[in-house]
Amino acid sequence: MNDRIPVRGTRRPSPGGIRWALAGLVALTAIGGAGACTKSLEVPAINPTPTGQVIPGKVVWHDLYTSDVNSSKKFYGELFGWSFQTIGSDGYDYVIAMIGPRPIAGFLRPEKRLTGAAEWVQYFSVADVDAAAARIEPNGGTLTFAPEDLPRRGRIAFGEDPEGAPFGIIRSDSGDRPDGIDPPHNDFLWNELWTNDFGLAALFYRDAIGLDSEVLPRKQGDYMLFTSGGEKRAGGIQIPQADIEPQWLPTIRVIDIKASVEKARQLGGEIVLEPRWDIEDGMVAIISDPNGAGVTLRQWEGD
Repeated sequence: MNDRIPVRGTRRPSPGGIRWALAGLVALTAIGGAGACTKSLEVPAINPTPTGQVIPGKVVWHDLYTSDVNSSKKFYGELFGWSFQTIGSDGYDYVIAMIGPRPIAGFLRPEKRLTGAAEWVQYFSVADVDAAAARIEPNGGTLTFAPEDLPRRGRIAFGEDPEGAPFGIIRSDSGDRPDGIDPPHNDFLWNELWTNDFGLAALFYRDAIGLDSEVLPRKQGDYMLFTSGGEKRAGGIQIPQADIEPQWLPTIRVIDIKASVEKARQLGGEIVLEPRWDIEDGMVAIISDPNGAGVTLRQWEGD
């Protein structure tokens, strides 16, 4: 992408709001595990079919931090056909988005500390959460949530890269899904970092997470490709205008890009970038949900 592409920035939650949500989730599951509640509050395992395999650098989970969980459920449920399971206590809810029986994401509401803003956050698999967390600040990032155990989910931590883009790290108790499995339609396909500085991002994610990277020249603008273990893990683009915050955006695989964009519009989403034939043959669009979280849509048949 470059500055000739008319995209608009999306709102973001405060780091304090996200930290509050993570702390609330950990406390919630700890209470449930102690038997203080009448029903189990355990979050589902990321991988319903345990593998015991750790694939460092792979994105294995997504959380949506949103000011309005109910409107988010309506938007994503109707747009992608996701179903939902709610885990909650004392007014605090953690909603699990599912495709069939498989959990794919979580929705959290950080109460009063998050108003009129939302953001998707990606979690990278690491072999040792504590060691990875310890590398965040020496490499210019910020550790915003220290490592904690989340029953059934695994050990997690949360940070921001040197430009403030938030991300999570996790060692899943159930292991990571193997590489080489194409996601079904309406599932997460890819993730992209929006950054002002390719060089800074490359060094940080190499030293903190273990991701290799290279910059690929394209007619729309240079593209960063993150890899680990010889596999493509994520991408990166230069932020095209000043009002866009550094952030990670998820990509959802859709059947019909035009139909998905129109459906998103009808559901109250904003079309940030319409499908254009000069960008990936018109097979890519960017939307923001009614609360401001950015999402890329991609019509993709695999290769």
